[in-house]
Amino acid sequence: AITDVSYNPVHESSIAPACQLLGNLPSRKKEQKAFFAKIDTALQTLLDTRAGKTKSSIFFPMTMELTRLSKGNAERKILALYSDMMEHTALISFYDKKILNLLKEDPDSVRRILEIEAVLPDLSAIEVFIVYQPRTSEESNTYRIVSEFFRDWLESKGAKVVIGANFSVQ
Repeated sequence: AITDVSYNPVHESSIAPACQLLGNLPSRKKEQKAFFAKIDTALQTLLDTRAGKTKSSIFFPMTMELTRLSKGNAERKILALYSDMMEHTALISFYDKKILNLLKEDPDSVRRILEIEAVLPDLSAIEVFIVYQPRTSEESNTYRIVSEFFRDWLESKGAKVVIGANFSVQ
């Protein structure tokens, strides 16, 4: 979960690959059910704790998780971010209209500011899902600018990035 602080609890779920021809189908169904139940529990915890924050540290915890994932040996690495991606820390605030304009006009300057905290690693084996559903047209316009800024940056580091209102993994 990404919150108003830089260090947040991590919710992780994994399931070992299995051979469809040689595997035990009832056992695999049970493993899959447990896998998805763990994800559902993590998402419900997130929904129960996310509102009412006055600050939001997005970049640092995202970078720490991406770094951890980049060093892992999982067959498939996915980071799901349920966030409006509005960084609002002492270092920088995307709520500042000047910064929001820089995200469009000079994104490298914003990257340099954020990289004071942390540097993104090679992300070539990672899928990132940025999920958020804006409530107003103004929020939608802002989210488009911010999410595209992060998408472009993460893709330049090799990640596959999907932006949407729902989380769906194929």
